[in-house]
Amino acid sequence: GIRATPPHRSRKITFYEDNVLIGPAPYSAPAAYYVPHLNRIESVEIFKGLSSVFWSPNNIGGSIHYTTPHFSNTNQVTSLWQMGSFQTNRIQLRKEKCNQTTHSLVTAEYFHTKGFKTIDFNPNQSTGFDKIDFLLKHKWRLDFWPSEIQIKLGYHNEISHETYLGLTIDDFKHSPWRRYLASLNDTMMYNHWLAQIGFLYLTSNRWQHDIRLYHHQLHRNWLRFNNFSNGVNLPSAYEVLKNPTGFNEPFFNLLRGDSDSVDLGNIFLARANNNRYFLSQGVQNIITSPLYELWDQQFKLKILARLHQDQIERRHTFTDFEVNNKNLLPIRQYNGVQNQDQSFARSLAAEIEHLYKNFAFFYSLRTDHVSYRSMSLTNQNLNTRNEQVIIPGIGILWNFHSNAAIFGSI
Repeated sequence: GIRATPPHRSRKITFYEDNVLIGPAPYSAPAAYYVPHLNRIESVEIFKGLSSVFWSPNNIGGSIHYTTPHFSNTNQVTSLWQMGSFQTNRIQLRKEKCNQTTHSLVTAEYFHTKGFKTIDFNPNQSTGFDKIDFLLKHKWRLDFWPSEIQIKLGYHNEISHETYLGLTIDDFKHSPWRRYLASLNDTMMYNHWLAQIGFLYLTSNRWQHDIRLYHHQLHRNWLRFNNFSNGVNLPSAYEVLKNPTGFNEPFFNLLRGDSDSVDLGNIFLARANNNRYFLSQGVQNIITSPLYELWDQQFKLKILARLHQDQIERRHTFTDFEVNNKNLLPIRQYNGVQNQDQSFARSLAAEIEHLYKNFAFFYSLRTDHVSYRSMSLTNQNLNTRNEQVIIPGIGILWNFHSNAAIFGSI
């Protein structure tokens, strides 16, 4: 998140990678948390206020732009191997090859750690992660026109043994790296595929067109302890951890594995299987003009036109586990949320930079037309709605001194 944004994850923030929307489903599920694998990111830019108007959608809090490695115009092979405590291993390879017409860049990484926490009664169970990341960038320069064709392919796989379940205050003070038995099977499984084709060219009057066709898929399933089940008036895990005595004490013992389910009348531990499939695809063109001079003033224009479609399919289930002699035994599985949300968006944005003497004026305008479609996968109920927004912005920068300036915008 970004400071001063709503706390609901990334709902009001837009993520870009190499000027292309990179969030799992920016319109259908803007709050879906996602960050590219930072070990292959070369730089990060934050756009707030007026500068974020150009980039849609949901950018009240701003937009974050990640940049993957640039071509260095050299033939090279580099490698990195790091080792650390908790069986940590990181292996990274990078190969770059170029000639007068083509340029290729490949990065690959494997990252593993066993983790530094210990699960009760299972000291050898991993609480760390395994990550695999791959990126290929290739471009061809075209001799018959000042232009180039670009291809970008990426894949990321992650298995993280993480949990939402915390500890009581007393247990945290005594052993902060401890985890209760209820979190034994908590695992995040994550796969992200990326494919892009780009065409960059300059017109005879030096207007630049950056056309991108993109297709991204993400599958994420977080298996995690969610609640107690198979009973009535059951406390939440938060209530039990906040006050593990009195009525809550038997449930606290169940979380830790100190009691069996049968001791509580067959109260089970329910694991949520938050299985989600994301799709994000579209085509866009970013047009940038050269700097024009008119009446002792300078002007530069940038335009973004994009057609976009994304969706999220939620296939949530729950699995009840019986606590039996320090083990978790699966008992039954049942459905949770089963739905699909789709969005179709048309976006058009323009940004003008206007320079006059020691003043710089900025004008921005964006319009988005979005069609939403939500369908239940259990009863096929369908809901649709449309939205259209127009967002203007204006700003001024006054360089009143060689080392000082004042900027304001609305």
